[in-house]
Amino acid sequence: MNTPKTGRGHDRVAVTETTRTAASLETQLLHTSSTASATPSGSGSITLSDEGQARLVRLSGDINVTLREQASAVLLQVAMSTYPLIIEMQDVTGIDETGIAFVYQLAAVEDEGHQPIILRGAPTTVLATLGDLGIIDKFVIA
Repeated sequence: MNTPKTGRGHDRVAVTETTRTAASLETQLLHTSSTASATPSGSGSITLSDEGQARLVRLSGDINVTLREQASAVLLQVAMSTYPLIIEMQDVTGIDETGIAFVYQLAAVEDEGHQPIILRGAPTTVLATLGDLGIIDKFVIA
């Protein structure tokens, strides 16, 4: 069976598996998080832009389930690019399990491409959660 290839040479099956893993992580977080709220509040945004020879994913405001469409669009574009990734979190005011799952998905896509992932300005609560999940080593903290 011939599977269409993405711009990075990964097949759609790999992206689907990454999405399934992230969905599993999201489910796990829903059951184990005692501080995250399932009720969206405030507003936030997820954007993708270029920063020199890197892609910049900027998260700002409340990163929650209401941003799922933005997250999906950005994730697809990241998966099809070959440039290193910077995740800017300096302006994040809140993040729920869906937001953490999105950061995990970005790491999983980049891990497949063996690209460094710079996590810039992440709140200490996010760093602690990524550490608790055992994935903090996938990031270069700046």
